[in-house]
This record gives sequence, structure tokens and C-alpha cells, in this order.
Amino acid sequence: MFIRSQLCVAGTFQGVVGRDVCDACPQGSANDAEGSGTCAPCVPGTFASDAGLTRCESCEPGTYQDKTGKASCVDCPAGTQNPLAASDDASACVACPAGTHSGVKSTECVACPAETFAASENAAVCEECPMHSSPADGKTRCACDPGHVETASSSFTCEPCAPGWFAEAPDSKFCDLCGGDGYAAKNGTDAVRFFLFTYLRATTMGNWNDVVFSLQCTPFSPGHVGDDFENDKRMFGAKTQVPCSPGTRARDMLVALAIVRTCERCPNGTISAVAADDCVSCDFGSRSSDDNTRCVEVVNAPGSGLDGDGGSSTNATDEYNNLLASYVAAARDNAKTPATAVGFFILLGVVATCCGLFTGWYRRRRIRLRQLALEREYLIEEAESDMQRGKPPRRATIYALAGVVSLFSFHFHMGD
Repeated sequence: MFIRSQLCVAGTFQGVVGRDVCDACPQGSANDAEGSGTCAPCVPGTFASDAGLTRCESCEPGTYQDKTGKASCVDCPAGTQNPLAASDDASACVACPAGTHSGVKSTECVACPAETFAASENAAVCEECPMHSSPADGKTRCACDPGHVETASSSFTCEPCAPGWFAEAPDSKFCDLCGGDGYAAKNGTDAVRFFLFTYLRATTMGNWNDVVFSLQCTPFSPGHVGDDFENDKRMFGAKTQVPCSPGTRARDMLVALAIVRTCERCPNGTISAVAADDCVSCDFGSRSSDDNTRCVEVVNAPGSGLDGDGGSSTNATDEYNNLLASYVAAARDNAKTPATAVGFFILLGVVATCCGLFTGWYRRRRIRLRQLALEREYLIEEAESDMQRGKPPRRATIYALAGVVSLFSFHFHMGD
């Protein structure tokens, strides 16, 4: 009796003659044709997770397979990304750049969350920034917050600026002294820069700060000056402010190469109350008291011939003279030439003097050159006259000519 054979369907095979059953293709292989005696192993980048498959499946993004005949793909490790399917090599898993992170089997890298950073590649998780710092440069590092500076320790930490100091910008390396642009290294690592900026630059001391980790310093209130300085001798880094006492006013003065604000006594003929920015002139017929806190009326003016009792008034004359003296002193005080103007006129005088000296020297040099040239021509003519008469030039003539030529050469080259 003749038995009719049947072909194995796709996904199965039979490689032995006479068998009446077809076997399913094992995991990691597939067969899409009928009547096959074998199954083809999956190529790199593909897999077959079940038996009896007609084709191998591609590895999905975030995975790869670099071997043949595999039933699964390999997940990309944390800290890498792979957006491509059917990857056949481990190099398809690309490291995440600094400032990002990823988990296992990731198709893309994700930016670090708020207040965290990743300093290097291949970050699986992001780290939190230390206290008083925030992520910077694309969340690749941490920078100290305003009002703080980095310490000199081996690990990254930030410390607050002390009272009298401030750091306005984030990631500051040094705290600024209030009232100046001189830097002072809190950790003592830049003493040279501290000296150059703090001691050699004239700065306006116009603000103060009494708060730790301050972003900026507070301008002085009207009629107030700094107190409790970080540097008492140079009046740098005021930690508080105090009002000027009655009879004084707040004024900027040059102290040790720096302009600082101090309380200055009011000029004669003027007065002030507490915390005054300027002094007020007394009305005509009155003068300022000895402490410049109030105006005192002059009882009788000179020329009246009468004092309080109807007689001559010597005391009134003295009072009037003092009054005039106070007005004159006040006028002189208000008419003082600024230091910058004095410096300008001094410089102008020095330049004018130098120009005058140079002009005089140059004119004297031209006159002397003309005199020497005439003397040289005269001596040459005298020597030629002696030679025409058949006589050798006189020795005195030769010596004089040599001296004149030397002097002429000296004065001529002096101007080169």
C-alpha cells in the first residue's frame, strides 16, 4: 500500500527520512518555507523567543544582540541609550553625556532633575548638589549660590560670606568687601590678589552689610557712615551704620588711597541736626554756636553805637566780627577746589614747563650750531689761504678747526 507524504509547514522541519512528524524550529531559529529539512539560526540583531517561528524578530530599541541563534536580546546598561532597532553590537549603546542619566534598556538620556547634577558620562542616577549650591553648566557641576563661596576643602562645599562681605553673583570664588571692589580670599588662597585690589585701588566706601551670606551690600542711609569695620584701619567692610551727630555732616574723604565716608564738622556759620547729609547756613544776623548745632542771634550790629543799655557795644562788635568770619569760612569751605581740579592744573603746569624747557633747549642748540658752522668756515678759509701762499697751515688753526668740528658733530648728534 502506498502512503502519500505531506510537506512540513513553515516554522517546522524534518531532516530524517521516513519520519511522519515534523519538528518545530527551536528557539533562536526560524523557517518560513514549507518542506524544509532545517531551520535557519537568527542573525545578530534578531532573536526568536519561541519555538516554531517562521521568522526572527528584530531587537527593539534599548537592546542589542551580537551573536547568532539567540532567543533574546541584551538590554543596554544604565547610563547609556540606544534609539535604534535591530542593533547587532554593544557599541550601539551610547554613553549618556554629563548632565543626563538613564536606566537599563533606555532609548534616550534624560536631563538631571532640579537641584541634581551628573559630573561625568554614563550616569545611571544624578546626585544632589551640596547645601548652598545649585546645578550649573548644563547640570554638569554645582556652583555656590549668591552670598556664598567655595571652601578650600578637598570636597566641594560652600560657606557664607561673613558680615561686611558680599557675593552678588553665583559661583563666586571670593567675597567682596562692602563699599569697595577689592577682593578678599575667605580661604586665604589668593593673598596677592587681595593686596592688589584692596590696598592699591581707590574705591568709594558707600555701603554696608550686617547679614551673613549677603548677595549685596546696602547703601548708607542719608547722614550715616559705616561702623564695626572688617578692616578698621582702612575702613573696609562695614558691618553696620551709625548716624552723624548734630553739628556734623556725612562727607566722602580720601583716606589711605581710598575714598571713605566719615562725619565732618560743619563749617562756621552753618548747623546740622542728627544724621545730616549737609549743613544749613544760619540766617543773616545770626551765627552758629560753638558746637554747630544751632544758630545764635547777634543782639546788636556794629555802628548802632548802642549796646543793650544804650551805650557803646564792644561785645556787639565782636559778635558781628565773628558772624562775618563765620560767613567767610563757610564761603571758603563751599568754594574749595576739588582735588581732581587741583591735580589737573598741576599736571597742566608740569606739561607746560617741560614744553618750555624743551623749546628753549632746541633754540639754543640751533643758534650754537650756526655759530660753530661759521667758525668752521672761517678756519677752513684761513687754512686754504696759508696753503695758497705756499705755507703749511698754522698749528693753532688746525687745532682750532679740529675742536670746532668736534663740537659741531657733538651738538648735531645731540638732536638725533
